Amino acid sequence: MYLLGPQRIYRAHLLPWQDQLRALQDAGDWMGAFHVGMELFDGRALAVMGLPRGIDALRKIVTPTLLSLLSNYIDEVFTYLSLAFGSTIDAAPNAVEKEELTVQAKEQYARVGGVAIEFCVHIHQTDVLFNHIFHKFCAAEQRGTFLELLEPYILKDTLGALAPEVMQGLVEYYSQLGWVQRVELCVLHMDIASLDFNQVVRLCRENRLYSALIYLFNKGLDDFKSPLEELLLVVQDISNPHVQTCGYACFWLYTILQFCMLCYLRKKDIQTILHLYL
Repeated sequence: MYLLGPQRIYRAHLLPWQDQLRALQDAGDWMGAFHVGMELFDGRALAVMGLPRGIDALRKIVTPTLLSLLSNYIDEVFTYLSLAFGSTIDAAPNAVEKEELTVQAKEQYARVGGVAIEFCVHIHQTDVLFNHIFHKFCAAEQRGTFLELLEPYILKDTLGALAPEVMQGLVEYYSQLGWVQRVELCVLHMDIASLDFNQVVRLCRENRLYSALIYLFNKGLDDFKSPLEELLLVVQDISNPHVQTCGYACFWLYTILQFCMLCYLRKKDIQTILHLYL
């Protein structure tokens, strides 16, 4: 296509999809490149050359290029942040300024991590997220930043499974900060198969996270008896100094028994129930 300008003639042509991404990347428009990449992955991109019509075949072709785009973004931004904050934080004249710079660095890494998580979830490449990108954050001493970014996606059920290494890191990190209740909420939204079962059960017992404990046994082992026995032991322990814990255990014990009774009532009439208990 030729365009007539005031002083010259311009020639325009349609770029192949790889060149479109490369042009945006070279211009530093990473967000634009990711936007185009996601449209390509969804099959919604317009004026695209060289891609099949079938969505599965299309995704198979574009995914390696999209992962390369993400890797280049992570490498470039991490290099910049390392130069911007690495020596600056160490050279801070006092603790207050050092803390401010540390917070600023964490915010910048969090922005990068948010982009990476959104993109990996969108293109169904969480393996890359939990391997290459997670290790990048660990190497940059931003492991906690990455783990905190995962929580909203877990609670929204966008991330239902974590790699064992990442899940273990999440449990350990949140436990060290005293965020055990937040761990419990995350566990309730997780795929049991992705958890280190024994580790999470131990954490739940140590911190009296009974709803998560019940979920683990019920969902993971199809075991409804063990958590009930454990709750009974807590309630019967008169030497237990945690009064609030006993109340919490009683609540879940009552809830379990209530549901057991309701399930039983579906099969038996009320006279049969009264006959059994009177």
